[in-house]
This record gives sequence, structure tokens and C-alpha cells, in this order.
Amino acid sequence: MKIENKSLAKALFGAVRIEEDEGFLFPFRFSKRQLERRQGEEGYLIRARSASCMTIDFYTDATQLEFDYRVRIGSGKKLCFFDIRVNDRLMFHTGKMDILEDAGHIAFDMSEGMKRVTVYLPCLYETKIGNFCITDGAVFEPVKKEKKILFLGDSITQGYSSDCPSLCYANQIVRKYDAICVNQAIGGSMFNEDYLDGEILPDADMVLVAYGTNDWAGGVDIEGNATAYMNKLVGLYPNSRVYMILPIWRKDQDRENAVMTFDEARQVVKRVGESIPGVTVIDGINFVPHDTSLYEDGRVHPGDIGFMCYAEELGKALEEHEAK
Repeated sequence: MKIENKSLAKALFGAVRIEEDEGFLFPFRFSKRQLERRQGEEGYLIRARSASCMTIDFYTDATQLEFDYRVRIGSGKKLCFFDIRVNDRLMFHTGKMDILEDAGHIAFDMSEGMKRVTVYLPCLYETKIGNFCITDGAVFEPVKKEKKILFLGDSITQGYSSDCPSLCYANQIVRKYDAICVNQAIGGSMFNEDYLDGEILPDADMVLVAYGTNDWAGGVDIEGNATAYMNKLVGLYPNSRVYMILPIWRKDQDRENAVMTFDEARQVVKRVGESIPGVTVIDGINFVPHDTSLYEDGRVHPGDIGFMCYAEELGKALEEHEAK
């Protein structure tokens, strides 16, 4: 039984808009206005079209699930994988590495009875979904969610470099709160107030901001940029809990750039966050153990186990602050 795109779109979470392309759903996590502001920045636009933190989340008694996909590179990492979780257990994982684009078909057999099925789209690839089918006569009921989370950040928050999209730290936090989310993290990003848009998830319960590591590496005016960014963000989201996550450990943090050391940069970001009413600062330096084997690239980007550590520690910190 084919699920029509209009019905499928109601179960597709993580997009701010969804278009159709030759019968395929094409979800975006940025508005047209946001993308227009970055015209000419081709690398940014490619990464902005990735499907980070997008899921198809529904209840069903189907025993079969299948769909077609089309993907195209949306990051500097060629890791294109899908996950399927059933009742929050990872039951299926498939994908490819080192591709620029691809088209294919996924089929998955499930046990009988009602269950929650969550299909995780690739964090690092533009993804289109079509011909989504389940067992004839089966129930297809989109999950209803209440809590809303907006993620803002760089490549680590986008999902570099998790093989399993369901294990990037943002998706793990989304599961913890069973939330609707929009992940507007982009690889290579820094604090830049020009790209904030208060129309993106304006009623977010939480806004999680994680910049700083690229700002330091780029030798920019961290204090000025972070201050302008966070002040504007708090003004756009006055009813949200805003959390600023300080950069995690990186292997090359002991080197000095033209501006300051990594620790000095972290302290600048911390000072900015603590100076702005409505912002809660969370120190991420020990979220991932300082062990290069937990980083996919051996220096900056956590792998799956590193992300599990990150999400566990961030989850504890959020619990502590949300309880206040």
C-alpha cells in the first residue's frame, strides 16, 4: 500500500518546508529566505540541503516497509546512511560511503503488531523520498509530538561524522525529549547573526547553540560575533530556554592561532554567554573523552561512540538545568 505524499509529509519531521520533485518528497531544513541570503556561497548551500535530523516517524501494524530514495552529497564527509528504529531500538542500518549521488530502494521486514517506526534520513546528504509503501491495509499514523528543539551550530551538530544518523548527538537529544526539531547546523559555520531567522520554530522550548571551534580556527573576532549573535538570538526567541554549549575537546587545541589559544577562545565564548540574560552556558569540554579513537577523523569530529558520550553528558546537563 503506497502512502501518498500528502500523508507521508505529515510524518516527516525536521523540515521547515517540503517540496515535490518528480513524485519524491524533498525536505529542506532552511527557508528560501535563509538560502537566498547565502547566494554565492556554494559550499554552504550544498551543506544546507542535507537532511540532518530529519525522520519519518509513525505508528503502524505493517510487517513490510519499502521506499525509494535519491541522495546527493551535502557535506564534506561522504557518509550516506539510513537507520530504522522500531520502538526506539535500532533494527536496520544501510547505506554507502564515498558517493556523490545515488538512487536506490530500501525494503525492511518487521514483526507483527502495532509499533513505532522511525526512519532516519542521512545527516550529510540531500535526500528525496518516494514510493513509500507499507503492507496493504496496515495502519499509518504519524507520531504526535509536543516539545520542540532548535539546533544551531557547526559540523559536529550537523552530524559529522556519525555512520548511524540516529546516533548523532542531536538526534539522541531529540529522542530523549521525543521532540520535534529543526537542525540548522552547517559544517564550517561560526557565530553570524545575519543568518538567524526567528520564523524557524518560533515556539521552540529549547534552543541549543554550539559554535566556537571554527571561530577559533578561523582567527575571527569571537567576542564581537558571539555577542551580536546571542543578543539577537535571545531577542528572537524570548520564550525559549537558550543553551550555549562550549566547544568540545579537539586534538590540535594546544596550538596557537593568530588571535588566541583554544582555551582562551572557550573562555571568551563562556564570558559572552554568561553576560546575556536568558542564556545558560554548558561546558562541553569533557562531553567526549580526550581519546582520538572516539573521533572519526582522529581530531575534531566524534564517531558514533563519541556521539553517544556527547549525548549522554549533554542530556544530564539539560536535565539539571530544565529541573530548575
